[in-house]
Amino acid sequence: MRKLSVLFAVLMLAIPVCAQQTPSLVKAEKSYYDITYYTLNGKKEGAYKEVYKQNGRTKTEGQYANDLKEGVWKLYRISGALDREETYHKGLLNGETKIYNDNKAVAAIEVYQNGALNGVCKTFTETGALFEKRTYRKGTLISRYSYYPSGKLRSEEVIPQNPETVYYVKYYYESGAKKTVSKMQGATCLGTVNYFENGQVSTRFTIVNGTLQLTERYNEKGIPQRTNCNC
Repeated sequence: MRKLSVLFAVLMLAIPVCAQQTPSLVKAEKSYYDITYYTLNGKKEGAYKEVYKQNGRTKTEGQYANDLKEGVWKLYRISGALDREETYHKGLLNGETKIYNDNKAVAAIEVYQNGALNGVCKTFTETGALFEKRTYRKGTLISRYSYYPSGKLRSEEVIPQNPETVYYVKYYYESGAKKTVSKMQGATCLGTVNYFENGQVSTRFTIVNGTLQLTERYNEKGIPQRTNCNC
């Protein structure tokens, strides 16, 4: 009989503890959407959802773990179309974020690590062709390439990590012939040369008295043309 009494007492003590571990539903209102989520010991835990007041469609949905966003979160337009998918770990963006266009196709893919862009990010045209590819390392842009709808290279830029290092930004005709070459140092352009598609220099811009100015101009046959350095 004594053993039964002890067991009963232990069970009674356990009931309040279990009750405290049950998440509480919270509802809140904003100007144009409603929010529902759960809390446990004062922190968000479990499903989170936002709903447009206008039509009752989902605006945002995801999960919390210990008050931090976790896993895949989805954000929707008021039309109901998916706007973007974000991946979180311990409250920070980690992995792929997909952004969608009005045609429900992927418009951009961004890659994150611990909240910073890290990896190859891409943007696409409305037809799904690759438009631009950017590579980041811990939030710093290190290279950028753009493409014609045909898939041919439009431009390329490899950015040195030392801002004092000189580098070049290059643009191409769809034929592959060079179109423009700019000499850069950090965010400063030190000079630009434009080309006709046949390879002949069209114009040359250089630094004159601290200002980027047109210094040379040619026709497609390479014959020098009148130059106005004040343009």
